[in-house]
Amino acid sequence: MMPCYTAKSRITLALADSISPGRVSAQAGRVAAALLASAAMLAPPCGCSPLDHLATTAPPPADAAADDANEASAARVNAPMPLVHAGPDISLALPCDGFESRPVASVANLGGRCFTWSADVEGDPAFTLKSGTMLACPGNPTSVVMAQFQAPVDSTLGSTFDAVVTVHALDDAFPAASVSLHAEIVPVDVTVTPTDVDFGRVANTYSLPWLPVRFFNGNEATLQSRHDETSLPAFLPPPDMPLRPREWNEAKIEFVARGPGAFSSDLSWTFSANPAPVPAGPCAQTVTVHVHGVIGAPVDGGAEAHAEDGAVRDAPADAGGAP
Repeated sequence: MMPCYTAKSRITLALADSISPGRVSAQAGRVAAALLASAAMLAPPCGCSPLDHLATTAPPPADAAADDANEASAARVNAPMPLVHAGPDISLALPCDGFESRPVASVANLGGRCFTWSADVEGDPAFTLKSGTMLACPGNPTSVVMAQFQAPVDSTLGSTFDAVVTVHALDDAFPAASVSLHAEIVPVDVTVTPTDVDFGRVANTYSLPWLPVRFFNGNEATLQSRHDETSLPAFLPPPDMPLRPREWNEAKIEFVARGPGAFSSDLSWTFSANPAPVPAGPCAQTVTVHVHGVIGAPVDGGAEAHAEDGAVRDAPADAGGAP
């Protein structure tokens, strides 16, 4: 029960009780009577205990709505500020044994409390992810989700693979997002230019003259090259080299034969996604460049000394090693 007297009425009563009518004048008694009357006017009518005026005033009821507002404000201040990007969907066209890695999503936290998120992939096991469950806190670097595809060794031309990557927060800090993944096995696609390399006539090859040849990788996977060896090459092919996806790569062919004479050879390279030797077939491609050149002047009144397919023929004995 709430107290019968307000704070003001209790003060008035205390003043009245402190005045003893037996020990003061009649004027003081009239003052005490007036104080009692004033307290009676301030007190609520009837139903009050004689001790109610000694009770302590209870605090006002709590404002539940204000508390809720304060809690909501604090939650907004501490709420994470996720920055999430997902996509676009990925479609790959890769040769046999092809491997490719692509970013599919990124997650950052710009402020507030930390949150936990994860990335999962469902579908063909040829697709995998580099990231799993992670913690995003303000000030941390942006996390990038990488999807990797490794074509199975038994894949054939036309085989397809599909999967879906889902990025989601474990505490609902941001809505889930998904990215579709697709891959198809296609033939190796390499272009070489030129296919005919002519050194013309050179005085000698001590300075190792060379001419360029260019290769283009039309696939979406890095290809490895292997050139065919010859026992005594008249022309030295470039060393084995990787070809990056959708890029040209220039190399040089050197004229290394010793003359005089005319020389010609067919240089071949085999390209595949697998760095291990792979026979020519649907999982590999062989390209060939015809190379030829002449060292010195014509021999014996116009007849050339020839060396075909890299087999160098010595100059005639009576030529003395000169034209």
